[in-house]
Amino acid sequence: MFLPHSDKEVNEILQRLGLSSLEDLFSHIEPSLLEPPKNLPEPKSEEELRRYFKELANLNRPLVYFAGGCAYDRIIPSAIWQILSRGEFLTAYTPYQAEASQGTLQALFEYQTLICELTGMDCANASMYDGGSALAEAILMARAIKGRGKRVVLTEGINPLYRQVVQTYLLGHKDEIQVVSLTEEGTTDLDRLEELLKDGECHIALANLLYMVLLGREGMREVAIQSLSKAMYLKEKLLSLGFEIPFSGKHLWEFPVKHPKAQELHQKLIEEGFLFGIRLDRFGYKGLLLIAITEKRTKEELDQLVERLRYNISHERTSSSTSR
Repeated sequence: MFLPHSDKEVNEILQRLGLSSLEDLFSHIEPSLLEPPKNLPEPKSEEELRRYFKELANLNRPLVYFAGGCAYDRIIPSAIWQILSRGEFLTAYTPYQAEASQGTLQALFEYQTLICELTGMDCANASMYDGGSALAEAILMARAIKGRGKRVVLTEGINPLYRQVVQTYLLGHKDEIQVVSLTEEGTTDLDRLEELLKDGECHIALANLLYMVLLGREGMREVAIQSLSKAMYLKEKLLSLGFEIPFSGKHLWEFPVKHPKAQELHQKLIEEGFLFGIRLDRFGYKGLLLIAITEKRTKEELDQLVERLRYNISHERTSSSTSR
């Protein structure tokens, strides 16, 4: 209960809600879930807790990541951890009190400056919680600046979870959300986008969702070339194993693949130490996996992945033939 509420105020609130006690606010919850936990172990010392959680951590098995959808396994320079250990970053939160958050504010300013230099855009936001809320906040900012229009245009290439966040943010505004489909090459249908923008009454149009790293122009170019080369190499190997590539265009480091046994292969490879993409069946795309190859993945790891896929697909065919 919030302390400033007096007993009189609490009773008035309960009366307006048609309730007799504060416990009635939680009557929809299973009673057993509200009971205090039973049979808790005895308290542990700091060292005992450290050992306990270390033992739990040792149960984790490291995986070689080929997961898309922003779950990227990236190279993080050692200097990053040293910088983040500084007090102004380690303990800082949202800089409500500017005079106590100069380190954070300076870092955000430098980040925004670099993003604008890399993209050529006039402004860039920072200090957002995640991609979904950042996208929704950008749309709200566009609404406030433009001040007219009741439509929001998004590309189908945007993460579907992000689109759901936008939909939630705009519930109160009752804006119409229109999604531009992708072409066979996997790019946004620009003809359809242009058609939707003709009347000029939409708040914002997003033609692409770009994943960038602050490497500078040359660094980004080098990473892009490496990722493109690795993606093309893996794509050719997967095609030879019977996978389908839904989009025919070039892929920078992330692309979908389709296979009738996609879910089974995904689970089997986890057991063998590979996180082979993100399953898209929960979004209605049956048999599709979203694959990503970042600069961290080596050719040896790509070949190991292909070899495990070849073995499991061959083993599946052999088992099916034997069962017949």
